[in-house]
Amino acid sequence: MTKNVSVQEFKKKVDNPSPDVICIDVRTGGEHEDIRIPGVVNIPLDELREHIEDLRKHKEVYVHCASGNRSHMACDILAKAGLDNVYNVEGGIAQWHAEGLPVIQKGGKKKQVRIPLIRQVMIVAGALIVFSMLAGVYVHSGFTLIAWFVGFGLLYGGASGNCLMMKLLSHAPWNK
Repeated sequence: MTKNVSVQEFKKKVDNPSPDVICIDVRTGGEHEDIRIPGVVNIPLDELREHIEDLRKHKEVYVHCASGNRSHMACDILAKAGLDNVYNVEGGIAQWHAEGLPVIQKGGKKKQVRIPLIRQVMIVAGALIVFSMLAGVYVHSGFTLIAWFVGFGLLYGGASGNCLMMKLLSHAPWNK
């Protein structure tokens, strides 16, 4: 069963490493490289299933992402695989950083330049819908099918927590 913990509770685990406890970041490798919490292991969400047996060895598994969405999905995956010692970090690294807790940033204190994955999804989905609707009006009505497809994909992703566009974008070169 998944339990939610605050970043302050998570910090206690990060500051006191134990072989019985693992703290993982399920963001993409590129996001983790840009800004990360010291001592946290990066296992991207799309690679999580490959590491379930290793995670079973720990008495407690703490999971964080950018804001809490992907970590919640990761906790669901781990719970369905039979792990009952999983903790979701509420607010993710955004909350950690907002509370002034220590992070390692690429380029020192330079501002993060990578757009978070969920915003990339919104940008691509929005652009596809707008351009397909415009093409449907000015070129051929068949282009509106793209907007329908994207809309249903977003609906499915929101309802199931399984977003194909996010999975595809996580493999884009700028997210590695």
